[in-house]
Amino acid sequence: MSINKLVPGKCRHLLTIKKNSLTSTDLDSLGRDQITEATHATIKAEFKKLAGDERILANQEFGFASHELMTWFVGGVTNDMWIIDINGKRYNIVDITDIEERNQQLYMILASESS
Repeated sequence: MSINKLVPGKCRHLLTIKKNSLTSTDLDSLGRDQITEATHATIKAEFKKLAGDERILANQEFGFASHELMTWFVGGVTNDMWIIDINGKRYNIVDITDIEERNQQLYMILASESS
């Protein structure tokens, strides 16, 4: 995947960016905040599994990286969020890069929860 150029025709994977959301200011019976899963954004993206050598290289810097993703810019995405694919599989966001810092494209490294 080219990190410099996003090709619209390759953005064929429908993915959902999820986050934890505080549901109310009330605490539950154990005194914890009431947190639920909320949708941050639904995106179309170029989504690709990393090959063996790329996984080893990514392991050195990011822990275990299994996939990479390129999409149009979505504001507010953080490492505390995760990606859900159309089959319901969860991928944790390991690293996010705003390409050229122009708020046009995002590149993400993801870690599969069950590789």
